Amino acid sequence: MPPQIEVLVANVDARTDCVLPTIEISLRLTNRTGEQVLLAILQYEVYLAEQATQRGARPAITAQDRFLTSGIVTMNNMPAGQTREVKIQIPLTIDLNNAIYEQLLALEKEDIVLKLRFYGTNIFRSGSSQPNVAPITFHGTGNQIVLEASLSTERWRRMISAYYRNLTWIAISRETFLKLKKLLDEKGYVSYDEVIKELLSR
Repeated sequence: MPPQIEVLVANVDARTDCVLPTIEISLRLTNRTGEQVLLAILQYEVYLAEQATQRGARPAITAQDRFLTSGIVTMNNMPAGQTREVKIQIPLTIDLNNAIYEQLLALEKEDIVLKLRFYGTNIFRSGSSQPNVAPITFHGTGNQIVLEASLSTERWRRMISAYYRNLTWIAISRETFLKLKKLLDEKGYVSYDEVIKELLSR
């Protein structure tokens, strides 16, 4: 039978030893049943979630979740029962950090919640036959799986502060934020910092 791959989120970390602030997600991949994996090409998409999935429900990508990045990880020569750990790195540019902050501000979150969608292609050998190629079958879910990973807002703030020492993130009400956003859009400002400087100079 085709291999069934189990994917679990093992850890989420805030890296401060990279060129850009980086969220690192460690995944634990296990060939649960079936034949040996010759090569698994695992594609992933990462989304900034509007909110965490309710307990007991299966995570799913919604229209409100915001796409962040995508990529590919590979595994080879993985017999049934074997577990491997792989890491996904998400470098955070200023624009991505602003998007995260706007989401946190709007929802007053304590955690940054990410959703990860996985799918891909499996090359495996059944007995002594020629290699077979098929979509990856995920253990208990089919050919696609969505998982959640979370990082505390406090850890994210500390990571950002380590890189952008001349910037700070302040908590303001949703009403005030919308007024600033309206000014930015209407007057053609390039950043919220520029809007606030202009208001302070009056």
